[in-house]
Amino acid sequence: MISVTQMEEILRECLETHANSKARETGFIQRERNFSGADFVQMMAFGHLAHPQSTLDQLTQVAQLQDVQISRAGLQQRFTESAATFLQAVLEDLVEHVLATEPVEVALLKRFTHVILEDSSSIILPAALEERWPGCGGNAEGAPGNTEASIKLHVRWDVSTGALWGPRLTAGRVSDQSSPFKEDPLPAKSLYVADLGYFSVQRLVQLQQQKTFFCLRPKSNTVFWDPHGKKRLSLLNRLPRKEGQTKVIRMCLGEKQRLALRLIAVRVPAEVIEQRRKQLEEKACKHGRVVTEQQWEMAQWTC
Repeated sequence: MISVTQMEEILRECLETHANSKARETGFIQRERNFSGADFVQMMAFGHLAHPQSTLDQLTQVAQLQDVQISRAGLQQRFTESAATFLQAVLEDLVEHVLATEPVEVALLKRFTHVILEDSSSIILPAALEERWPGCGGNAEGAPGNTEASIKLHVRWDVSTGALWGPRLTAGRVSDQSSPFKEDPLPAKSLYVADLGYFSVQRLVQLQQQKTFFCLRPKSNTVFWDPHGKKRLSLLNRLPRKEGQTKVIRMCLGEKQRLALRLIAVRVPAEVIEQRRKQLEEKACKHGRVVTEQQWEMAQWTC
C-alpha cells in the first residue's frame, strides 16, 4: 500500500522532474523558457480535475496559480501533436509508478507464474480529431455525440504481482484482436484472461506455443470437435441443463487447427438469459442483421 508521503514523492517526481525531461525528449519543449513541461502538465491535470470541460481561459487561470503568465492565444498554440505525445508519455510514467497494486492472494492463482488480465476502454473524441483518431462511426450507445473520432486505451494487469502495463493508445476503430500487446510474449506457465473481443483460434495457438494457459470465451460460431479432433460436436447437446450447474468438457477447437482444450460451461439464470437475448436483438437490429439460432441458444450459458 502506498502511503500519503510516498504518493506525494511519486507525484512530485512524475509531474515535475520527469515531466520536464519528457517535454524535451518529445520535442514539446525545445529550449528553456518560462513555460515548462511541468507547468503544462500540471495546468492540464489540475485544471481538468476542477473543470472537466475547461476552457482556455480557465486553464490560463490555473497557470496563474502556478505563477505562470500565458495568454489564451499563447496557450492555444501549445496544443500540438508534440503536446499530445508529451502528455501520453507522462501518463505512462504515472501509471508505471502509481497504479501498481498489492498482489491478489488467492491460493488457486498461485499455480501460475503470472495471472494477466487484458482489456480496453474507448473514449469519444471531438469529430475534428477523426483523421488522427478514427472511431467506428455512428452513435455510441448511451453516449452523446458521434464516434467518428475516438481513442482506445489498452491495458494489461498482472493480478499476481499488481503490475500494470499501459495504457497503450490506438484509434478507436482498432479491434481488441489487434491490441498493441498482441506481439508481446507472455511468460511460460502464466494464465491469460480476456473477454470475447480478444478471442481468435490463431491467438490461442500462439498462447499454447508459449506454454501459456488461457481463459477466454469462444464465439458462438466456433467449431468444436471431439477430444481426438475427428468428429464434430454438437455443443448444445453437451451443456449443463440446470441453473448454476457447471460442466467441464474436453474437446478440440477450430476448423483447421484442432486445438485441444477444456471448455467450462455454466448454466445462467433465466433473467440473465432474457437480458442477453434482448441485447442480441438490439445489436442485430442496429447493424441490420438477424440473431442466429446458435447465438439465441448459447445465451443460456457462460462458456
